[in-house]
Amino acid sequence: MGTILVVDDDGHIRDFLRKSCSALATVIEAADGAQAIAAARWSHPDVVIMDLDMPVIDGFEAARQIKSDPSLGDPILVALTGNEAVNAVPRARAAGYSYFVRKETNARCFIDTIARLVSEATAARAAQASSPAVPAQPPVADKSAPPSAPSRPRRSRKTAGAATRKPASKRAPAKKVAKKAAPPAKRSSKKRAASKSAARSRSKP
Repeated sequence: MGTILVVDDDGHIRDFLRKSCSALATVIEAADGAQAIAAARWSHPDVVIMDLDMPVIDGFEAARQIKSDPSLGDPILVALTGNEAVNAVPRARAAGYSYFVRKETNARCFIDTIARLVSEATAARAAQASSPAVPAQPPVADKSAPPSAPSRPRRSRKTAGAATRKPASKRAPAKKVAKKAAPPAKRSSKKRAASKSAARSRSKP
């Protein structure tokens, strides 16, 4: 069952509203705009039916404060208007009223309208309460940035040399030192003597 807040400085109108709406929802009463704001904060009504011309705080300012309070769950505001307040409708819409009911309207029509609004408000609140909370999305990585290479731990020169040096069992075999070519053998003494005598004979006239 929903909650209706009826606000009017005229006690007779409040009695009519209470009797008309008691079969539709729980009814809370307030006599001016200041009481309406206080009552709305502790009762969290689904529908607020409020007169526009009231003492202390009028219906325009009271509507603005009720609508600006997020803890109240955005109730539906219905303005009670008289024949002299028709020109105030644009101002009332700007204050947060969604519906307008003339005080001279037929009681049966008034009750049907309020019953429909209470049903819509309670269904909206039930749907909002049952909807699961949307989990936060993880941050998306920037695909345009190139991937960074993983950092490698620094190694000292001794450590690096020890890591790259192969074990003795896997080292390549040492190359054999090539033997130097032996110098040519010296000519024999006979060949040297023959060459010398040939040279002397060529030198004689």
